[in-house]
Amino acid sequence: MMSMQSLMTAGTTLKQMQTMQSASTALQGQANVYKAEMKLDQSPDERKEAAVEELENRSQNVTGRMMEMAQEVTEKLQKEAAEEKAEAKQEANTQDADVDRAEISAKQPEGQEAVAVLLDAESGYGYTEAGAPILAEAVSRQLDVTV
Repeated sequence: MMSMQSLMTAGTTLKQMQTMQSASTALQGQANVYKAEMKLDQSPDERKEAAVEELENRSQNVTGRMMEMAQEVTEKLQKEAAEEKAEAKQEANTQDADVDRAEISAKQPEGQEAVAVLLDAESGYGYTEAGAPILAEAVSRQLDVTV
């Protein structure tokens, strides 16, 4: 789910793009008027030809900027969506670790405590329940430490 800030940014960008589209359409419309006038005129008018070229260039620039804005917003929203997905995955992993700790504690004989080690596959480090870092390689897959 997108954040409120993302929705507001997307909405603002959409309004800006709509305004830019209107401006581009107006520029292209004026260029088309000049083109029609030049067809009706018997002699070519260099001022109108230059105006048509200028209007078309400005229209293309506005359209290009609109595409850039759309790309920027799309990339930003995709990045935020990926971050939210990663946060959700981290939250799920944390919940799974909490469940695993509870299961380990429940399996221990009375009077003994279990020591949990959380492994981070990406960094190659593990962390004890107290938060102390250890190398993941030093931890065997079958860890049975009782106190």
